[in-house]
Amino acid sequence: MGRSSNLESRNHHKQRKSFFVSCGDEKMFTIKKTKGFSLIELMITLLIAAIIIAMGLPQLRDMSNAIRFANLQQNLISNLLYARSEAVKNGSNTLACASINGSSCSANSTNWNQGWIIFTDDNNNGVFDSGADTLRRSQIIESIASITWSNTTPVVFEGDGTVNNTSSGTFLICDSQATSTIARGVSMNLSGRVRSTDSVVCP
Repeated sequence: MGRSSNLESRNHHKQRKSFFVSCGDEKMFTIKKTKGFSLIELMITLLIAAIIIAMGLPQLRDMSNAIRFANLQQNLISNLLYARSEAVKNGSNTLACASINGSSCSANSTNWNQGWIIFTDDNNNGVFDSGADTLRRSQIIESIASITWSNTTPVVFEGDGTVNNTSSGTFLICDSQATSTIARGVSMNLSGRVRSTDSVVCP
């Protein structure tokens, strides 16, 4: 009886000892598990992330500008081809000129930044007057880009699809904020052919 009691006492002591060891191990494990970044490690991580982002920003900006300029280029080409097709269809002159207000040609005909209008010129006077029929108005909302026409007169498509002597030239699409060297162009020859070109350099 006494021997059995002593055995139970020893077993109980071992269980208590095992319990405390387990608690101690669990406590040690918990401490290791909750250990995180130190302040210095966190600052280094943030610094590296900031450097990577800063290095990538110019490439992201150039990519964004390239997409915007390509869209402007295609928009301008589409409008010029439309003006040419209308001239051929109607057998009369169709003009495209820079316009700020959408109701008259701009005094500065080389600056197409804010848009343009396309109209018929039945009396062949080269002026947007009361007798002109407006075919299309386009407004530009891309303030980041500048569109410059190489001539000082409107684009004149004649009834056979050709352009007059003052209407062959190049439109230059550039970054108005000078933060990018990306440039796009739209050129026209005397036959009235309109095509895109990337072999241009912004001033």
